[in-house]
Amino acid sequence: ASLKRKFRRAGLALNYSRGLNTGNGASGTGRLDTATLALSYTGIRRLNIGGYGGYYNLTSLGQNTGKFSTYSGSAGFTYTLGHGISLSARYDVNQQQIELGNSTRTSTRATLGFMFSPGTLPLALW
Repeated sequence: ASLKRKFRRAGLALNYSRGLNTGNGASGTGRLDTATLALSYTGIRRLNIGGYGGYYNLTSLGQNTGKFSTYSGSAGFTYTLGHGISLSARYDVNQQQIELGNSTRTSTRATLGFMFSPGTLPLALW
């Protein structure tokens, strides 16, 4: 299922999927559920801000290898400097959970960089 809405200065996208997957290397065939939400706003001149959230769950079928889940979230912005060059900054958080070993790992990442696009609007991250 997918739901997308464009507003004058913003965009919203919600996606959900459920199906079979061939596995992730540690387990065989499994049921895969994914869900994502993305929001982007360009209401301020030269600036785009946005956010993203996601969920990924792989449950093995026919084997006792448990579940593998990932939760993720991101926030960031782009700011047009001029002549097609934009400054970009983003912060990501990712949490992985493996049911079989009762293992949880959380990782974070911050990025800062420049992007090029010959358009007049600020680039959107999502």
